Amino acid sequence: MKYNNKKTDYLIIAFLICFFSIPRANIYLGPIPIYILDIISAFLIIKYRKYNIGGYKKAAVIGISLILFFLLNQINFLLAYQDILTMGYNTFRYILPLLGLFTFYPKIYETIIKQPQRITSIILYAVTASALIILLSSIPLTRPLLTPLSELSFLYPSFEKQFDKNLGAEDAIRGISLIGVSNISGILVLFGLGVALTFRKKFNSLDKVFVVLSLLGAFATYSRNVFLVIIILLLVTLYVGKLKSQQKILIILMMLITVAQWNYLIVQEQYLNLDRIDNATFDTSDNSSNFQHSLEERVNSYIDPFKDVITNPSMLILGYSINGVNTRSNYFIMKGNNPDHSLFGRSFYVYGFVTAVIYLVILFFHIFKTIRFTLKKHLLIYASIPIIFWCLSTHGMISNAHGSAMLLFSFTLLNNESERIHFMTKRKSWAKSY
Repeated sequence: MKYNNKKTDYLIIAFLICFFSIPRANIYLGPIPIYILDIISAFLIIKYRKYNIGGYKKAAVIGISLILFFLLNQINFLLAYQDILTMGYNTFRYILPLLGLFTFYPKIYETIIKQPQRITSIILYAVTASALIILLSSIPLTRPLLTPLSELSFLYPSFEKQFDKNLGAEDAIRGISLIGVSNISGILVLFGLGVALTFRKKFNSLDKVFVVLSLLGAFATYSRNVFLVIIILLLVTLYVGKLKSQQKILIILMMLITVAQWNYLIVQEQYLNLDRIDNATFDTSDNSSNFQHSLEERVNSYIDPFKDVITNPSMLILGYSINGVNTRSNYFIMKGNNPDHSLFGRSFYVYGFVTAVIYLVILFFHIFKTIRFTLKKHLLIYASIPIIFWCLSTHGMISNAHGSAMLLFSFTLLNNESERIHFMTKRKSWAKSY
């Protein structure tokens, strides 16, 4: 695998900044928001449309399969509702991450390998900016300073504000986020931080401060999924992290103190919102309808698809499509039958059973490679672990174009890093044989 020394593509830099800090930045074309991230992605796809497809056959096969079933569902929606504007807009938005899988995502990986300090600096700074906005806006004293950001249509489209309000999604945001609702905001911060920790060669004192701020920002989303991932990452750090004994003891003490003082922390509502995590995660009483409902949604997302595909065989290859079924609304989502709170469940109801299985293959690939990299103490698990737990119990990687990009970009990193390690191992064995 050869990496040339050309200058960094500034489109890639713009993509990374936008991807990790302001993914909802947009310009309105009439009543329709056109996302800056989508425009950059389209230009990158055109630029790298012939980029090394043969070298990444797994990604190409998966990407082409997902595109075919995606287009099949879009055509089915068009025939059923004759709404070409809705179909065209969402086709453009949601096909970009699929095309990126075997065009410019591998190029970004190559750029990271070629210039690790420069590219990881961009990622780390962008992630820290997102984390700071979430963190400072979660504190009553500084929240008014950040609130105006969410009022800017350029950073937060008005139709998304209405969509979040209708779904009650804004109730899940404890810190203002320019990324999305709490779980996708926290996962993106952790994912970007994981990429930086993996490929960055040197960390100065300021970098370490940014790492801590990023973790605190992810924590301030007060998403139980993100909270669980942070705990797992801290535990993993004790095994794979190159820490001194004192640092490992400090992590253990911090976790033990948190557990011991949990009941005290959850009532400190002036500065913390841990009560949300406590109620959503640990309140298993009969009166906790929220907990029961949430648990049922996630469990049923792995059971109901099998029942539904038997009663409705057309769902083997067709779902409701990403456009949804209510063509009169301003934002198009799947009919809410609720057993869809996972990668498998949501992809089934949106695209059909075959596509759900393909996405399940991507998830299993993440799990398999994460286990292997953990045994090898490879730091890329810092990026893959958040993605795995996100896919197991939420649906943002299907229902959100930016979430889809994050999942497929993660798949590219795991796949290409695995191929690079395999190539380097073979090259060493060849060198020894001569």
